[in-house]
Amino acid sequence: KFIQGRSAMATTQFKQGDIVWVKLKGHTAWPAKVGVPTTAAQKKHAAEAASAASLPGVKDKIQMVTFFGPREEQLAFVMPKALSAWGGAQHDANCKVTKTKGKAFEAAVVEATKAMAQAGGGA
Repeated sequence: KFIQGRSAMATTQFKQGDIVWVKLKGHTAWPAKVGVPTTAAQKKHAAEAASAASLPGVKDKIQMVTFFGPREEQLAFVMPKALSAWGGAQHDANCKVTKTKGKAFEAAVVEATKAMAQAGGGA
């Protein structure tokens, strides 16, 4: 499904395997990994997302992400402005665990931190 984030985050194009924050309207920023559609179903959803993005120059910038934590295996196709770099300017604020974010969020952050360390990016 195509999801457009509302934040004013940078519109950097991330590459496959990058660990990022995804901020979608109505949801807290959540850690995810940038991917490339590989299955027929993913490719179909990617094409639908590109069709939904009627803005000039945006179609080819939509990115697929897989969320960490209990949302693992949950995919989203998002606009670049919904993504921000792991470790970027909002990193500390995004990592802050609050009562409303809960243990699922904390587990997702731990998973993403481990993935970043394994990729050699530190955290």
